[in-house]
Amino acid sequence: MSIQAIEGVSQAVTHLGNVQAVMAKAKRSDLALPELKPRRQVETSRLFGFETMAFIDGNTVKKMMKKVSLADLIMALTGAEKGIKEAALGNMPVKLREISEITISKMESGLLPFKTVSRSRDIISDAFLEILREESK
Repeated sequence: MSIQAIEGVSQAVTHLGNVQAVMAKAKRSDLALPELKPRRQVETSRLFGFETMAFIDGNTVKKMMKKVSLADLIMALTGAEKGIKEAALGNMPVKLREISEITISKMESGLLPFKTVSRSRDIISDAFLEILREESK
């Protein structure tokens, strides 16, 4: 082992010892540590929507598809997980599914602005929420 490597390991061990000493001191003196908060809160209105489409029954997916344009659906499915694509495409007529799959694969080979895809996914999430409101009445 080279001298530089030994010195590097020695410095790392020393630094770790310093961190442990500071942590131990903080515990002993009962210093109030700052509360950790997540950077981004999850919007509760988005818990049932595009990201959960793979777990939603086929009838609800079909209702959603009647509320959104095919262009928004295809845009939202671009770059989506396989389960989400299967949930949407599996509820389409065969010809429409084939055309949609070809369009999605062409769009995935190019560069799309995330903002555009995100907007389409929000439209789908909003359609699911509208269905929930209608069914809860």
